[in-house]
Amino acid sequence: MDISEKKKKDIVEIHLNKLYGWGSNIYYSRSKISVMAKRLAWYLLYHKYYCSYDSIGRMYDRDHSTVMHGVKNIDVEVLKQYYEDVGVLNKTS
Repeated sequence: MDISEKKKKDIVEIHLNKLYGWGSNIYYSRSKISVMAKRLAWYLLYHKYYCSYDSIGRMYDRDHSTVMHGVKNIDVEVLKQYYEDVGVLNKTS
C-alpha cells in the first residue's frame, strides 16, 4: 500500500506538532524554530518515507536543492534531541 505524498506530509507534521506542541503554520515562517521544524520534517520525509527531494520540494513549495541542503545540514543536536524525545514517548506509550 503506497501512501500519497500529501498523506506522508500530514503524518510527519501531525507527529511533530504533537511531540513539540507546534502549530501547523510553523512550517511556513522564517523564524529559527520554523527552520528547524522544516528541516526535521524534510529529514523524516526523506529518510523514513523515502520521498525524493523533488517531491518534498513540491509539498513545501521549495526547490529540490533547498530541501537537499536542509536535509543534509540539519543540526546534529536537533536530531539527537528528536530521537531522545521519541524514545521517551515510546517508553511512556
